[in-house]
Amino acid sequence: MTTKVAMVTNETKNLIPSDDYERVQALRRQHILDTPSEKSLRNLAETAALIFGVPIGLISFVDAERVFIKENYGGTMSGTSIKRNRSLCSIVVLSDEPSVYSDLQKEPCHLINPDLINKMGLRFYAGAPIKDDAGENIGALAIADTNPREFSFRDEQVLANLAKVVADKLTLRKYSLSEINELSKQVSEHQSSLHSTSNELRKSQQELDNFLYRASHDLKGPISTMAGLLNLAHQEIHDIAAINYINKLSLVNNNMNESLSKLAVIYSLIRENDSSDFHRHVLGRKELLKIIDEIILYFRREIDNKLISVKIEINDVRLFANRQYLQLVLTNIIENAIRFHKLIPGRDPEIRIESSMSDRYAIIKIKDNGEGIPREYQDKVFDLFFRGNNSARSGMGLYIVSRLIEKMKGNIKLKSESGESTEFTVMVPES
Repeated sequence: MTTKVAMVTNETKNLIPSDDYERVQALRRQHILDTPSEKSLRNLAETAALIFGVPIGLISFVDAERVFIKENYGGTMSGTSIKRNRSLCSIVVLSDEPSVYSDLQKEPCHLINPDLINKMGLRFYAGAPIKDDAGENIGALAIADTNPREFSFRDEQVLANLAKVVADKLTLRKYSLSEINELSKQVSEHQSSLHSTSNELRKSQQELDNFLYRASHDLKGPISTMAGLLNLAHQEIHDIAAINYINKLSLVNNNMNESLSKLAVIYSLIRENDSSDFHRHVLGRKELLKIIDEIILYFRREIDNKLISVKIEINDVRLFANRQYLQLVLTNIIENAIRFHKLIPGRDPEIRIESSMSDRYAIIKIKDNGEGIPREYQDKVFDLFFRGNNSARSGMGLYIVSRLIEKMKGNIKLKSESGESTEFTVMVPES
């Protein structure tokens, strides 16, 4: 039996060469020391053992003063380290060719302490150097057996080729880690930027809150004062032309007050995110009928002035909704039905409000036989600030309706024929 240690002889006196520092630095750039087992590398250690019919396959990396055993097929040393002077893998990195010991008992390696080898009962060892992409020997792919054996030149070539496969895996691993680190850096930078932006947005939000509060307070005062003065003018002024101007001013003042209130609702909706909690309750026929009666009572003067007949048919319903939201939805739809209703010769003005249940949804329909909505406007009526022709309204009411229904996990449908009728169908889940 022969012992072959390429480029190394038993007379070599120094296990650690003078230029070992560069090699160690190359190893540490791999970021593989003290890492857990990796399946692709373990499979290669196992493959090497199976090809040569030996019980042990190793992949190890030689650090400055220790050998880190990354994979140990057939043993329990994966993830552990041993002193450099106790491992044959320390010999492998000294050469560019495989290092082979056919029978360690007859021809031991005198460069290392044999205690561990004797304890394990090893007789045969062969290892090929694992190189990094710059050609530095950073580790070893090795096989071992408790029985002596011959190892041919062809066997050495096969083992060396397997070591090259390990090296290729390490190169891919290194670049993958580099990509991950770069992505992590970018994510960290983005998170920092988002955090900064979030703080700026919160600051801007607070400033906007303060502005809207002050603006609302400043505007409500003059609007209320104007309403009071206009009421007083109605009582004291009897000139027909002056009264006509007063009526127009009252309409403008009412529109301003209404727009201010709707803007407050819209701002509240924008501030809330989709997961924000708001109180919802199960509402039945009695609660729904009460809401509708309150709305009709509020608009009673306009309804009577326009001679509109309101027909209400509320069947037994069950819906899971926020009462205030639902009231705002129905108020806006009924208000539109009243205010945009025009007398059509030969047709008695009418608004029908009905309710029913279908597929776990409460269905509320508000239908009028007024002028209808032109087809070209029907896809836009729920847009913020959209106003059809001849409309002096703010264009916020139906936008508020759509957002409130969305908050309640419901939906709304519009069906209208110009010059004939308009029907809004509100669907709110029962639970």
